[in-house]
Amino acid sequence: MFSPPSNFASSFFLLFFLFSISHGFDTHLHFYFHEIVSGPNKTSFIVAGPNLTSHEFGDIVVFDNALRVGPDPNSKLIGRAQGMSVLASLSDQSVLTPINFVFTEGEYKGSTLTLFGRVPASGTAERTVVGGTGQFRLARGYAISSVLPEPLTGKVWKLDDFESYPALLVMFICNHCPFVKHLKKDIVKLTKFYMGKGLAAVAISSNSTITHPQDGPEFMAKEAKLFNYPFPYLFDESQEVARAFGAVCTPEFFLFKKVANHRVTSVEV
Repeated sequence: MFSPPSNFASSFFLLFFLFSISHGFDTHLHFYFHEIVSGPNKTSFIVAGPNLTSHEFGDIVVFDNALRVGPDPNSKLIGRAQGMSVLASLSDQSVLTPINFVFTEGEYKGSTLTLFGRVPASGTAERTVVGGTGQFRLARGYAISSVLPEPLTGKVWKLDDFESYPALLVMFICNHCPFVKHLKKDIVKLTKFYMGKGLAAVAISSNSTITHPQDGPEFMAKEAKLFNYPFPYLFDESQEVARAFGAVCTPEFFLFKKVANHRVTSVEV
């Protein structure tokens, strides 16, 4: 998967986890779990199911992933993300996921945090923080994971759609920004050139439609069609993705390279 040089939200921009924890006081954490999906050091395995080489109803995947302070595989190790995912839907690829975050270093050493819930194949998922141990004893909260829609086509995108590419460019833009307006034709020209060389690209608009109605989905679709955007132009209505990236203006660009067999998920608690 993609290993970014800066903050990386997965669950990214397309699948981003936002946690709120309450156990007498509010706690906010941000960490990353790293999954190795193939090779001799794999950290996730299909352990049961009708076909152990592909994902089908009834599959059970068990994982024990490194929990680190950053997206870099060499960033400080603070624990493990241990759990399983069960393909529990006959109609789509939705999964049931119990996860235990086990902290072995740092401020929360010796504590755990437990999450449980259903992750649909697309759309927004809400899961529950059901408890913990140590400093998170009796913790309660929720987790929201979101995927972003493309107004022009109605397609919902997720990180896995870009997995086969060696690099990914994420652009935060909008319709009304004068700086973006000045660069639109050049952005299209530049992305077309490098997409022809294997780059994946995606643009995201996170502006409020209350303050900037011209940046809403209907106008985004018209804009994408007018300028013939070669990349998906996605709507971040909740602005969670922009906050996860630390994007504060438009245009703003984030370039990610792929690390073989390595999956990074950003978690905010």
